[in-house]
Amino acid sequence: MITLLSRITLSVAVVLGVSARAPDCSDSKALAAERGLDDLKTWADLHATFRKFQGCDDGAIAEGWDDFVARMLARNWRTIAELQRLVARDSGFRLFVMRHISETADDNDLRQALSNARDHCPRSARRLCVQIAAAARNALPNP
Repeated sequence: MITLLSRITLSVAVVLGVSARAPDCSDSKALAAERGLDDLKTWADLHATFRKFQGCDDGAIAEGWDDFVARMLARNWRTIAELQRLVARDSGFRLFVMRHISETADDNDLRQALSNARDHCPRSARRLCVQIAAAARNALPNP
């Protein structure tokens, strides 16, 4: 989840016209992306958000996506087949997901994601699991 401080920081930056994000992310897009963080429930939701707001992949918004990805990989591993289907059709989304397995996510979620990828990977998602495990290992201070 995105922290209150991150939300306030983003909102102040938008109001003041400070732009620390990519030029293809307008103020209205950034606000919509931020507001949508709490509505993410599935990999399909994240994919739709990625398609619509990928230019806003910075700051508090990016950290919210980091949290969502790590939480899904840790606590909703049973949805890995849905993620596999989406990344098989969209290599940009695969890269997006891998980029959001990062050190800003909760360490416990990262450890569980690593364990899931190593120990509970369906045969059809082997390549994805290897990538998830590598990204989680790289994100953890002491895997």
